[in-house]
Amino acid sequence: MRTVILFALLFAAAPATAQQWINVAPGIDRMSRTDPGPNEIRALRIDLCQPGVRLGATAYEDRGQVTSAWASSAGAVAATNGGYFGPGFTSDGGAAAGAGEVWPISTDTNYRGFIAIGAHQLTHSQAPVVEDLPPWTEEAINGDATLVLNGQAVDCGGCGFNAKHPRTAIGYSADRRYWYSVVVDGRSDESVGMTIDELAVLMAGFGVDRAMNVDGGGSSAMWIQGLGVVNVPSDGTERVVGNHLGVFYDAADTTAHNCPDITPRGYLDSATCTLAGWAQDQDQPDTPVDVHVYIDGPAGSGAPGFALTADTYRADLCTAIGSCNHGFVYPVPDEFRDGQPHTAHAYAINLGGYAQNPELTGSPKTFTCDPPPPPPPDAGVDAGIDAGIDAPDAGIDAPDAGIDAPDAGVDGPDAGVDAPDAGVDAPDAGAPEEDAGMPDIGTPPGGDGGQVSMPGPDGGAVDEPDAGEPDPVEPDYPPSVTDGCSALGGSTSLGGVALLCALALRRRRRGR
Repeated sequence: MRTVILFALLFAAAPATAQQWINVAPGIDRMSRTDPGPNEIRALRIDLCQPGVRLGATAYEDRGQVTSAWASSAGAVAATNGGYFGPGFTSDGGAAAGAGEVWPISTDTNYRGFIAIGAHQLTHSQAPVVEDLPPWTEEAINGDATLVLNGQAVDCGGCGFNAKHPRTAIGYSADRRYWYSVVVDGRSDESVGMTIDELAVLMAGFGVDRAMNVDGGGSSAMWIQGLGVVNVPSDGTERVVGNHLGVFYDAADTTAHNCPDITPRGYLDSATCTLAGWAQDQDQPDTPVDVHVYIDGPAGSGAPGFALTADTYRADLCTAIGSCNHGFVYPVPDEFRDGQPHTAHAYAINLGGYAQNPELTGSPKTFTCDPPPPPPPDAGVDAGIDAGIDAPDAGIDAPDAGIDAPDAGVDGPDAGVDAPDAGVDAPDAGAPEEDAGMPDIGTPPGGDGGQVSMPGPDGGAVDEPDAGEPDPVEPDYPPSVTDGCSALGGSTSLGGVALLCALALRRRRRGR
């Protein structure tokens, strides 16, 4: 049930010859003027984006009434007669819908056009195109001649109707926000009426983008709440007609039911291993929009997909669509790079939330991408491993050279010491194999990193026997000494004790 506010009007008509709009209700204005001819013109201008405002047409069961009776019973703020009708007040070879339902015998023909109205939708189908009403249609009025197309009056040479008659026309602005319903009286000295071409010029003067001629002659009538019928029907009284078009206002309704939401547009230019194209929402022409892509199936099919944003600058779009930052270039995700053909479906996502999210022109497209190459080894990891392996080698080999350094200091001028030294060096050649398994050299047992004092059996310094002495007897070193030497690994930091360690280690290797 619609809640309707009654508006008392102070003026029955605006001053003649002046295009002065008078507010009837929020978002609803009326105008009356006299043009040369003379012609008496009555017009309604409706802001479809005003909350609480909506358009409505006659339901099939309510057909066959005069305009004033239907409008007042339906609770309209204002109304005009509607489309053409036939016997039984059914649709005469044209589309019709009202109160959210298409009439049962509604059908489009090549000599009828229609304007369909729905939630946030308007569309005009021109004769002689024959097409079904859109599935979102809630209201529809049929007509014939297209009066205005893309803001320009259509000169159709009268379209077979060259005589001047009363006329009714409907149309809307380019942004589909403003709706116009216009009635021109005729067949009298006060108002002679118009030809189709004259009516086209009149409608273009209101600034409409699209306009269509509907049923006229004796059917033309306009009714406004609180004023009644504001034109002068040529029959002297209102004619019973098939359907009507009214405008309603509900103060409790915060929506703008017919406020347009233009469907986004765009193009999927190419699909290789990269998807490229553009998308734009004309309601917010400078704002980037999202694009949803589904692989191997359309939206709603359960196909996998991903989202991207069309916000890349493209110079070719600046002039073509009036805004530049609406391009996209997006690499195909790796999971679809398998050497197999795949199909990409791309959709522009509407910013307003009313219109549909259309599939881009040029979509779907098929692509095939080879698998990506395996990633190269990480050079930084290898370098670190190599350095870690090689670095200790220098530390292991370095002490070998340092074993000989103390020899000179221990043996001094004794040339006989050299023979055993050679024997000491021999095991060193194999030392890297043994040393390689040794743990990192830390602080030796019993010391803090400085020199370690290792006395011989007699408490004095240990010296290697001269080469000339028979069967030199090597002392039995206690395990603490040999263990300490193993831990030291022949460290040159120990100075003269290095020779002692070397001898002790050799004895251990011999098993003595």
